[in-house]
Amino acid sequence: MQQQPPQRLLLDISKIPKLDIKQAGHLRHFHNLAWQIDGEWRHMGTQEPAQEFLDAYRYQISSMAYGAGVAHFHRLPALRSVFKPLLRRLIHKMLRREVWGYWFNTSLSGNRTDPGRKELRKPWADPVVRENIMYSGHVLLMTSLYAMLFDDDEFEKAQSLMFRWDPLFFGLGPEVFSYDNRSLQAAILAEMEKNHWIGVCCEPNLVFVVCNQFPRRHECG
Repeated sequence: MQQQPPQRLLLDISKIPKLDIKQAGHLRHFHNLAWQIDGEWRHMGTQEPAQEFLDAYRYQISSMAYGAGVAHFHRLPALRSVFKPLLRRLIHKMLRREVWGYWFNTSLSGNRTDPGRKELRKPWADPVVRENIMYSGHVLLMTSLYAMLFDDDEFEKAQSLMFRWDPLFFGLGPEVFSYDNRSLQAAILAEMEKNHWIGVCCEPNLVFVVCNQFPRRHECG
């Protein structure tokens, strides 16, 4: 005779630590920001309009991804259906041109960060091919975190990370820079090796230890 399942599970969840109202509120806020329509950045304004300072979109988005990842892994591991779409959406936001388009101008360099420079460099739009570890390192760690938490190889597939560059009033036509987690890792590794493991530049002529920690955490993972 087939036994009927019990009407109540013998599981006492009272001893499991719960999120307090502030922690839950932060996660709700992450969702609200991530699901704004593309091109809308309410409550994410920055001190510097060209995305060059410490509160730029890339830092806000990546910090939300890391906070959500920690909350999922350590506190709410059963809520895959909540956290996976959130991290996926944050990665989508990270690939928006508003987030990485600053690099074209930054790649020109200048005498603020390179005092001996007398003329500007030829700029490039690809935000991850060289330098700019303050962006590429976060993309690498975010996509690696997604793979680890959800056992999903979406960003290990070819052309899963697409950077579309098509300014309206300058340039020679649309460009698309295609990567995936592995090829992004290879680009960063090539920069590390070229610089003899001193680190990859954030801004031109500047290497920050903290920015180089994010791709190295990926390697440790």
